[in-house]
Amino acid sequence: MEIRKILEKELNKSGGRAELVKVPLERRPSKESLDRLNRDVEGLVRMTGNQVTK
Repeated sequence: MEIRKILEKELNKSGGRAELVKVPLERRPSKESLDRLNRDVEGLVRMTGNQVTK
């Protein structure tokens, strides 16, 4: 999704108020941490899906 579309959607939700901030390099997630988070979330989704079907 393009930044323009994301901003447009958020501005519509917030009544036209938005604030752009720049995240410092040291606070940005690494590829490894995002991959780990993705695996964790996928695992939780699978576990939740298994509980719902039982």
